[in-house]
Amino acid sequence: MSAMTARGLSLGVVVAVWALISDLGRVNLSLWAVVVALGCFLAAGGGIQGLQRTVAGTISGVVWALIAYTVALSLGPQPVVQALVLGAAVFMIVLTVHQRLTYNPSRSSNGSLVSPPQIVSL
Repeated sequence: MSAMTARGLSLGVVVAVWALISDLGRVNLSLWAVVVALGCFLAAGGGIQGLQRTVAGTISGVVWALIAYTVALSLGPQPVVQALVLGAAVFMIVLTVHQRLTYNPSRSSNGSLVSPPQIVSL
């Protein structure tokens, strides 16, 4: 079994168990948050470094969301202003993640370059 197959299988089991506990235990555990967190963790390269990047990115996003909420609340209930504030917050989240937490998928774990997949048209 390849590493990617094992990873996919184990993560599928984790999500299934999470959903089962949530349903049978009548506990409100958000499944989408688990799936997004797993995606972020894997996109960040996995392992301890991936976990650190995922946690740092999540905290950064929460801080920017709180700032956006505070600013939008102080400016009043104006839909256009709230949309602009939310757009600015998303821009800052992307900018922060790009500058501080970038993961380069073109490098393998030992630092060697990995060639991107080739697109073949028929």
